[in-house]
Amino acid sequence: MKRGLNYILFLILSLVFYSFFSAPQSFGTGESFTSISDSSTYNKKYAGLPREIKYSIGLSPPEYYTLPEDNEITKSPYQNINISCDSFPQNEPSVKISRKNPDRVVAAWRDFRTGVEPANRKIGYSYSTDGGNTWQPSTLLLAYNPFYIFNSDPVVCTDTAGNFYISAISIDRNKTNSTVLVYKSTDEGVTFDDVYNVTPHPDSINYGDDKSFMTCDLVNGSPYINTLYAVWSSDSESVLSKSTNGGVNWSKRINIVPNGGGYALAAAVGPHGELYIVWLGMLNGHKYGLHVSMSTNGGLNFTTKFICPVASSLSFTRFPSIAVDVSGGKRTGNIYIVWSNKASSIEDEDVYFSVSSDKGESWSAPKRVNNDPLNSPRKQYWPSITVNGYGNIYITFYDTRNTNSNNTVEAYLARSTNGGNTFQNIPLANFHTEINYQNTDIRFGDYISIDSWKNKIIPVWTDERAGGYNMEIYSSVISDSTVGITTVSKDIPARFNLYQNYPNPFNPATTIKFDLPMPSFENVTIYNILGSEVSILVNEKLKEGTHTLNWDAANYPSGVYLYRVNFGIFIQTGKLLLVK
Repeated sequence: MKRGLNYILFLILSLVFYSFFSAPQSFGTGESFTSISDSSTYNKKYAGLPREIKYSIGLSPPEYYTLPEDNEITKSPYQNINISCDSFPQNEPSVKISRKNPDRVVAAWRDFRTGVEPANRKIGYSYSTDGGNTWQPSTLLLAYNPFYIFNSDPVVCTDTAGNFYISAISIDRNKTNSTVLVYKSTDEGVTFDDVYNVTPHPDSINYGDDKSFMTCDLVNGSPYINTLYAVWSSDSESVLSKSTNGGVNWSKRINIVPNGGGYALAAAVGPHGELYIVWLGMLNGHKYGLHVSMSTNGGLNFTTKFICPVASSLSFTRFPSIAVDVSGGKRTGNIYIVWSNKASSIEDEDVYFSVSSDKGESWSAPKRVNNDPLNSPRKQYWPSITVNGYGNIYITFYDTRNTNSNNTVEAYLARSTNGGNTFQNIPLANFHTEINYQNTDIRFGDYISIDSWKNKIIPVWTDERAGGYNMEIYSSVISDSTVGITTVSKDIPARFNLYQNYPNPFNPATTIKFDLPMPSFENVTIYNILGSEVSILVNEKLKEGTHTLNWDAANYPSGVYLYRVNFGIFIQTGKLLLVK
């Protein structure tokens, strides 16, 4: 008997010992990395490889855990993919995932391969047929006509039919007039042979007007589904034009803010076709700052809210970004905006976040997204935001917290699974990049971009890791790491049933299994033991059958968690135990 008890005690201690020492160790970035310093396989097989090759095949040697010198590998868990692959400068990228076939992705950017001194602005683009893992050789959009030879400020857009669009500011050869163009692809991003003039009278806007941003209403059931909206600043005014026939024809310009100015516009569409436009400027005696203009009738009329003041002494133009939750979850309709601002008089520029849950009528106090020490001399800027199909928020931005100079940056990712209450910060780029450019017409640009669809997230950013003036466009493919759904049987079960997760206790991943006797809208949410929402894992309609759901909790602390499964008429809660 005593011998048996000793054996059981030994097993328990062994399990505890194993769970502790085999657990991925956290190094303060919100991600987990496993040390392989004692691995003879690593030493023998990979020791002679260059460090960048070691990293590209997924190895994380222990020397990477220390803060790197500039131009060294950083601790990003994501593979970085060069999608422009050209030795001339490329910058100001934009990206969009097809809503019809998410394996098709298009990215576009400002491209200087045809001239640097003087700068010859063109737009380059590439497309992916495998969800962003590999990209086709990049090419240039054609000039609009022999007189309007320069293109700039691209933004990629898509509709529900799988067509892609690239909006651009086209500038004449004398650099005196400009016009807004939209290039259209009907072959999933391979070619953009159709081009339409949004402003048919080129002299209606002056050279120097900036950044045409474009978005599309992609929400099923919206009265304005597939309406394209182009917004830009024109002669110190914020204006809009829209198309209801796939970009072929465009409305006359609509003033978003009558008798008011603005610039750095971005737009997003809500779950019922509401149009929200964020911009910087002054209105009705307010301080210079952030505004959101809202329309509920397809962009015909707008009301505007002042959100907060923004410092006018930032070292770069800081374009805000906006996204709306259209996931169908409990935060559907939330409007999120991000921007960069100074926290004090010192050189501490941070990324800030605000949310409205009442269609833009009121907004939360600005919240800091980056989690480096407050009032540090380091900068975070150029944020771009997206909300994926599970209602999770992803923000990409530039960051200098780990570098020796504010002229040396790395791309970062912030992620929130609780509506922006908290943010996890993760290095995105695996190299630091020093900002260098030949002239101010090229510079580093003014923005980067991110898009998501269901559980796929794709950011794009400008990167000079190659050295010199070689700006390239880099990307990563990120899966919402909390969840993966598999249909294990299409046989129709007799009843709704939720199984206990397995393994339980677990580290770091576990599987939740459930039966659906009929097609049902599924919501699976994780809560901590205090009842606070941790993450929405699933928020979509599933067919009947038996399904499994994988939750990777590598980024969460040990403890008891609850998973609540809601299939409409069937609600059940289970308990999970994460032991690290």
